[in-house]
Amino acid sequence: MEMAERLDNAAYLAGYVVECSLKKLLEVHGHGAREYGHDLRRMSGQALVLAAILSPGASRYRLDDIPLLPQMVSVWRPDQRYLPTGAVVHGDIMVTGASEVYERIMVEAILDGSGALHL
Repeated sequence: MEMAERLDNAAYLAGYVVECSLKKLLEVHGHGAREYGHDLRRMSGQALVLAAILSPGASRYRLDDIPLLPQMVSVWRPDQRYLPTGAVVHGDIMVTGASEVYERIMVEAILDGSGALHL
């Protein structure tokens, strides 16, 4: 497997890490996550609203200061797995950003006891 293919695959999977993490945040704070499908832009917007206004408990997740989040939600698509090898140019952004999103949401959810993932 060549390096470009590995980065493409990593970026694709990183998108799903972000998707599942955002869905978990929405679910923990009483919002249906399934209605969002794979729409990271819509999920991240709702998750940021939750963290900022609607749920005081969500403020610990602090998604608004993840600088890569806007780029990630604008470039990731679940159908990118069908693109030719090397077509994903933002793989490094996806992998780095997904790690930060996961830590902010899932680690906090595990620590506060709501970490069971039922998506």
